[in-house]
Amino acid sequence: MKSLYSIAICPPEDVVQKVSEYKKRLADAIGWYRSKNSEAHITFNLFSADERILAIWETYMRWLSFLIAPFPVTLDSTDHFKNGAFFLKPNQESLQSLREFMNYFNLHSPLSAQTQNNPHVSIGRGLSEKNLQIAKEMIRNINLKFLCDNLAIRKYNPDKQQYEVISRTYFNS
Repeated sequence: MKSLYSIAICPPEDVVQKVSEYKKRLADAIGWYRSKNSEAHITFNLFSADERILAIWETYMRWLSFLIAPFPVTLDSTDHFKNGAFFLKPNQESLQSLREFMNYFNLHSPLSAQTQNNPHVSIGRGLSEKNLQIAKEMIRNINLKFLCDNLAIRKYNPDKQQYEVISRTYFNS
């Protein structure tokens, strides 16, 4: 049976906690919203797979981990998409590094997947104009820094309606 998966960069626990604090403050102000309970991550791609296909992705990530050196990422501003997604945005240098890595990852990928090339850390999705404005006012002066040193496979849990990390591959350091 096939399940839904994503491949994502997962920042360290201190960044995850800070993003969770932002999400909680926003929820206290506007109530529940989509992505409220999702842990901080930067999605690379989405795919469906059975165990055999999942094993191919895991093997690819292990191979790739020997070729990639950890690199710094700085999230220093916020932005939003037209669909009401509000997110933390990488600075220009980080954006370039993340896009280069995402392009390399997807170019050499052994399988096709729905790819992403606009790296960001979501705070909320589907927010109204009013709630986007509240988010912009509440979440500012961002300066989160971390070393991008891993990729994770996240499996969709339909009961929780969230993706959960099932494996993590660390880069050669």
